[in-house]
Parts: sequence; structure tokens; C-alpha cells
Amino acid sequence: MAVGPAVANALQRDDMTQSQISPANPANDHILRMARAVREACVRAAVDGYERGGLSGLCAEGRFEMAVDSVRALDIDGIVRGMHAELRTQGAPVRP
Repeated sequence: MAVGPAVANALQRDDMTQSQISPANPANDHILRMARAVREACVRAAVDGYERGGLSGLCAEGRFEMAVDSVRALDIDGIVRGMHAELRTQGAPVRP
């Protein structure tokens, strides 16, 4: 699913801000990567929910509620497990 230009710009702007204010720390890099993965999944779920609400003919408030419900329905454990597996394959030190 593609995100709109406003969402893409917001994500890019946020990544730039975080890299400017957070000094590189290899020991905590995996925590930051995991947090970014969860954040991106939340944004994508919200955008998807909002768009699905629009296709269903919901008003703006209904679309917003559908976006929030989409974020609440995310499988956070699955995202974290996936990131752990990815980090392990890259040799990163992660706790089980």
C-alpha cells in the first residue's frame, strides 16, 4: 500500500529530526529500529483504515474512527517478532 505524499513527507521529516537529535549508539540501534518499525506499521494501518472508511462512504469522523481501530487491531507482537528475526539474521545482539 502506498502512502500519500503528506504522510511520506511527515515520516521523512521525523526520521531526519530523530537522526539530528539522537547521537548514534550501536548498542541501542536495534531498539530504535524496532520503534520505527512499529511506528511505520501504525501510520500505514491508520492511512489504510482512513482510506477504507472513505471507500465505504464514511464521513470524516467515521474515517478517523476506522483509522484508530486499524491501529488498535495491529499485531504488535508479530511486528516485534519479525524485527527480532530480522535483527538476528543481521547479527545484532537482541534479547529473546
